[in-house]
Amino acid sequence: ANINKIVFVQCECLPEQYLTEVEYVTSLANKYQNIQGIVTYFPIEKYDARQQLKNLSENKLIKGIRRLEEDDSLYRNPAFIKNLSFLKVHGLSFDICVKSYQLPSAVHMVRQQPDIAYMLDHLGKPDIRQKEFAEWSAAIKSLAQNSNVYCKLSGLLTEADPEAWQLEDLKPYFTEVCEQFGADRIVFGSDWPVVTIVDSYSRWFDTFMELSKEFSTIELQKVLSENANRFYKLI
Repeated sequence: ANINKIVFVQCECLPEQYLTEVEYVTSLANKYQNIQGIVTYFPIEKYDARQQLKNLSENKLIKGIRRLEEDDSLYRNPAFIKNLSFLKVHGLSFDICVKSYQLPSAVHMVRQQPDIAYMLDHLGKPDIRQKEFAEWSAAIKSLAQNSNVYCKLSGLLTEADPEAWQLEDLKPYFTEVCEQFGADRIVFGSDWPVVTIVDSYSRWFDTFMELSKEFSTIELQKVLSENANRFYKLI
């Protein structure tokens, strides 16, 4: 694939090391011009979050924050929800990375702070191996009703059977998200390097292209480029 722009999304750095991670990725961006955004860990529920976020946002590569599969209580924490409003002040977004059983809490968060731009990562991580669908689908519909919520088409391979997944296993989940969010609010995601636990990035990209073969040329351009440019406010 011809990759022109990259958004780096944090992946399990220790909380106390997130600024070091930002500094490292920023140094890479100075060498590789296609790195145009960073979604970083940030403890937004902390008492000094307003000033710390102001300082962080001075780095123009920062496009948003993410918390990776935190305890379910985080998304109902009053301080966390209240402080999400600081994101809007700096034009930043929030990547939602939760397990499927946590999606109702994500819905609660979105309803409490409706003015933030949200990106649901990995389709909300449905348990494809166990063919979980009904409850996941209901939560997806609830999230998709909010026009400020986008969904990242990624992470399907890691939720499927790593030894025996088939294209047909992925289709219902891919199709459901596309139908609920529409072509203007879905974004291709590589899930690299995590995807390599199961298969290669090129295999995932080929799988994505097969799943999206009914997209029009315009829709595919939106999903592969335009929607991410708009959501993450890329150059």
